[in-house]
Amino acid sequence: MPPAVPPPTIVLGEEELLADRAVAAAVEEAVRALGEGTVVEQVRAGALPEGFVLGLSTLSLFGGGRVLVVEDAHELDQQARAALLDAAGDAGGGTVLVLRAPGTGRQARFFEELGRSAKVVRTPKLRPAERTRWLKSELRARDRKADERAVATLLELTGGNLRTLAGAVAKLHVAVPPPAPITAADVQEHLSRTAERGIFDLTDAVLAGDLQSGLGHLAALLDQGEDPIGLLSMLARQLRTLLRVADHPGAPAAGVARLLGGGVRDWQVERARRQLRRWQPEQLRRGLAAIAEADVEIRSGALPGRLAVELVVAHLARPEVAWR
Repeated sequence: MPPAVPPPTIVLGEEELLADRAVAAAVEEAVRALGEGTVVEQVRAGALPEGFVLGLSTLSLFGGGRVLVVEDAHELDQQARAALLDAAGDAGGGTVLVLRAPGTGRQARFFEELGRSAKVVRTPKLRPAERTRWLKSELRARDRKADERAVATLLELTGGNLRTLAGAVAKLHVAVPPPAPITAADVQEHLSRTAERGIFDLTDAVLAGDLQSGLGHLAALLDQGEDPIGLLSMLARQLRTLLRVADHPGAPAAGVARLLGGGVRDWQVERARRQLRRWQPEQLRRGLAAIAEADVEIRSGALPGRLAVELVVAHLARPEVAWR
């Protein structure tokens, strides 16, 4: 008998790490069910390959199982939506659909119709209390314990970003051998002293145009386990800070720091102003666009994370060359 084909999976929500894990779990389940030789393909709704609809309708001619992951499914056009609904209704076609979107957007009817025969996983943004519970569950999954101060310090250092939190837990699991409990001192020693200083060094070098030093700091951060997407986020945050500081050229640094909030200090405003001497607002905006593009390339698998971040660092360090 041919293997039973799992139903489609729809992953809806803006909590990216949880969505990533839900998609990965759905793909793993489908591959296990369809057996050896199953092909996993990933497409983005806004850039579907030529012949996508025809490929769905003639899939059985190729033989073997297929798992199709559709990113940004809320952007599918009418023809693609109709083809996916047909494919979802063909239980013998050997195709398992996994659709991902931050929300239904204007396609609520499509998701509702597909959802009648699909498994729907929702990953909404977690509230602060939920992030604390999630962090504790992440620690329990590794059979680790941490005191309340350690949990609070982790949340403070990472800003509550789940992807960064997961990376921090993984790093601490190695740095503090079990079964010792993880303490706030451990968090400060193994995270803030290395990652935070290294990220400051990276952004300082990049924004000063020192490409060689920037790549060196980047290599050190990646080698110690920092997440490429997390590093892109840090770089983007610094560029956004520069743009906001540029809006207040004559104001006292302390006043600007209060306006910006988020823990920004007056010395950081002064540093940003020094960095702004070689940057124009348009270059900063183009830098943010390059970071966003690299983020998409990493998530889609178009480029390895390390290479994508290295290219961004190279472009940021030479804005007058890259973005004339």
